[in-house]
Amino acid sequence: MNYLRSEDYSTVAPILSVNGHYIETIKVTGEGSYFGVVFEQASGIHLPLEQMTNQQVEEWGRSLATLHILSQSYSSKEVSRRSWDDALTFVSAVLERDPGEQAALQELEYLRRQLSELPTDAEHMGLIHYDFETDNIFYEAEKSRYCVIDFDDAMVHWYAMDIVSAISDLLDEEDDDSQRKIEHFLTGYRCIKPLEESFIQSFPLFRS
Repeated sequence: MNYLRSEDYSTVAPILSVNGHYIETIKVTGEGSYFGVVFEQASGIHLPLEQMTNQQVEEWGRSLATLHILSQSYSSKEVSRRSWDDALTFVSAVLERDPGEQAALQELEYLRRQLSELPTDAEHMGLIHYDFETDNIFYEAEKSRYCVIDFDDAMVHWYAMDIVSAISDLLDEEDDDSQRKIEHFLTGYRCIKPLEESFIQSFPLFRS
């Protein structure tokens, strides 16, 4: 988040503790470790999806594309984030505990094979937000941009996953207004970062 702020991307600033740390760790015997962080208040206002104008929806798409562009240049030397493969491996381990979940295991392995065939270069994959929905963005009207919060679920994944996750509520609907908002979101995204038609066609895969 400090990297994003250094690149003039609008997000909340982490606050140092009295010990000079951004993250304080407390270990409790028998319970594991607890991590404490504090951030400044986000600027802007929350905009419900149904109240967004076409311009605000496009800015939402531009904001996510800008984040992806910055992600391509970001490298963390301190902590490695989990990846899509780690997530599938975890799900697989959970399913394997139940002999009755063979169908789900087969579907999971099918999904892994499908994803493994996608490009994994820096243009298509990187550290994504993974929860870029409207409850995690605040509109700054004076600057016509969004302030972004809640990077807890950030992981290494395809940028297409971030898009699908962001507009998942719209994808669930088939009405004209939802389809219009999807088009405006993608138009805004394309203003900043190329989006191949083949990856749009892969959206259903990321909704599995």
